[in-house]
Amino acid sequence: GYASGEAVLYAAEKELGVVVVDIGGGTTDIALFDQGTLWYTAVLPIGGDYITSDLAVGLRTPLTQAEIIKKEHGGTLPALTSDNEFVDVPSVGGRDTFRVSKKMIASIIEPRVQEIIGLVKNKLDSSGYTGMLPGGVVLTGGTALTQGIVELAVDLLEKPVRVGYPDGISGLADVVDSPEYATGVGLLMYGSRRQYVTEEHEDALSVKALFSKVKQWFQDLF
Repeated sequence: GYASGEAVLYAAEKELGVVVVDIGGGTTDIALFDQGTLWYTAVLPIGGDYITSDLAVGLRTPLTQAEIIKKEHGGTLPALTSDNEFVDVPSVGGRDTFRVSKKMIASIIEPRVQEIIGLVKNKLDSSGYTGMLPGGVVLTGGTALTQGIVELAVDLLEKPVRVGYPDGISGLADVVDSPEYATGVGLLMYGSRRQYVTEEHEDALSVKALFSKVKQWFQDLF
């Protein structure tokens, strides 16, 4: 949560009061900032992998295919999804593919996203924080890209909501400018500011050098 906040939050948001919700694969990290500092954190044992599993079971398709369907065709608002848009879904065991509507896909995804956002709300309500959170809520992590999740979160949290994209690292491939890389980019930003060199080994890499190496790894990867 803290690392993601480093990458996706504006300084003004941290001063006013803001929550970053990083929906990862197996967990969801919550970090509340106020007056420029980290005020509260929590971790929920649920994340985007649960949505993938729901799709795999509901559509009777392998997990790998369910993950692709989630990323390419996922939505959270079946009421606003067309009945006339269809997706070809591979069956388990190499059987023939079949077609399902995007509306059906959204109807499988929506309950799990509602559960995740509802658990976030419960954590915030029990945190003891009494501020108004003028900065609202910033969603990040791969699941934050799901169509309709902002509207759903606004309805459930009753606060302004936006999707947070990493910012502040120049020279990385454009593909890294995505909510799913927020934690990694945030760690790079934090590490680059530390600038310490371990005293135990003369040839130990400084954090700055490590930052350069990881940055180069990102560039080579994409």
